[in-house]
Amino acid sequence: MIASNNLKETAYDHVKKMILNNELEEDCVYSERKICSDIGVSRTPFHSALQQLESEGYIDILPSRGFALHQMSEQDIEETFEIRSAIEFFCIYTLTKDYKNKTPKSNETIDELEFLLEKQKKIFDTTADIKEFVKYDFKFHETIVAYNQNSTFNAVYKTHTYKIQNLACKSLAHEGRMKNTIEEHQAILSAVMRDDSADLCEITMRHFNTPKYINLQDI
Repeated sequence: MIASNNLKETAYDHVKKMILNNELEEDCVYSERKICSDIGVSRTPFHSALQQLESEGYIDILPSRGFALHQMSEQDIEETFEIRSAIEFFCIYTLTKDYKNKTPKSNETIDELEFLLEKQKKIFDTTADIKEFVKYDFKFHETIVAYNQNSTFNAVYKTHTYKIQNLACKSLAHEGRMKNTIEEHQAILSAVMRDDSADLCEITMRHFNTPKYINLQDI
């Protein structure tokens, strides 16, 4: 007999994969009963999986009807960027101060960020594939957050992964945004290495505000 937690994980992975593979359409209501039957999972662990997916911004549960893909609202966009800017600026500021003192951990993190930036440049210069670019863009920011080793920061950031990546895909589809993102990442790293807190604040906030305004204009 498979444990309930394993059944929930199976259901969670299945529906999440369907979403990420664009197998579900917006404005459609999907039956819990049908998908339960398709993957061989009972209603209780399946509904628990849906609740987790809802908390992470993937779907909306519609009582007595089923579930639908979550459509980003102005509030979603505003709150996502507010959370990101609050957490990430604190973490990048900490990294800046540690890098000034040349701590081993800060040196390693800067090396990792430079590596991820080079990956983004290569994608831009070759395929310009947005989904591939977003993977490294997200990893760039995730690495900054992980630097502080704050479990609450990491948990909050993970919960917003889908929203962050979804919004990034949409903003990067705009002409010139991918190139500007690379330039902004480079500017952030340069400010960290110069220990220029004022410039770092201005660049970081511009890096968040620009895509936020793009996303807001799109809805």
